[in-house]
Amino acid sequence: MRVARDGSSFSWGTDVVDLSRNKLLARLLRALAQERLSSPGSSLTVNALMEIGWPGEKMRRDAGQNRVYVAIAALRRAGLAGELERDEVGYRLRPVLRVELYESAPVRE
Repeated sequence: MRVARDGSSFSWGTDVVDLSRNKLLARLLRALAQERLSSPGSSLTVNALMEIGWPGEKMRRDAGQNRVYVAIAALRRAGLAGELERDEVGYRLRPVLRVELYESAPVRE
C-alpha cells in the first residue's frame, strides 16, 4: 500500500483513494501509517486517535470515542476494511501490510 506522507491519499496498485478533501481522515491515516512503519504490530489507542483527529478540542470521552469509531468506519469504507484492525489496545494497520510513504500523493495514470 502506498500512502501520501500527509495522508491525503493511498493506493493499491493502480487504484487511488483521494482523502484530500477530508483532513480528519488524512490525519488519522497518516498517524496509522507512521505507527505501522515505526512500530509494526503496535496500535494507536482511541484516546491517541481522538487527540490526532481533534487536537486540543475538549469533548466528553464517550463523544470522542464515538467520533473515532465513525472516522474508522469511514476509512474502512474508503477501502481499508481488510487492512484496519482493532485489538485490545486500539487500532492499527495490519502488521503484515507493506506500507510505503511518499512525499506527495500517488500520481493517477
